[in-house]
Amino acid sequence: MQAPVELLPEVVRGYGQSAYAVVSDPAGPPRVTHVMPTFIGVTLTFGLGRTSCALLKANPHFSVLWPAAHASTMSLIVDADVLGVA
Repeated sequence: MQAPVELLPEVVRGYGQSAYAVVSDPAGPPRVTHVMPTFIGVTLTFGLGRTSCALLKANPHFSVLWPAAHASTMSLIVDADVLGVA
């Protein structure tokens, strides 16, 4: 299923604040980090550690996973590109 990015903040509310960021690591398995995303408009923001930030500077593509809240629902996976890494 795909949805317009403008609907993402509304859709995410149903999944809660807890999610996982998945960052590619060419030297090994992907890095999966627990995050607490927030929205500024339709821009998703969250903090990451030094290693994940360094990996994103080299490859700005990542995913965020919100686990299914109930057995009858599906997980939400959002593929995105980084706009900026501090």
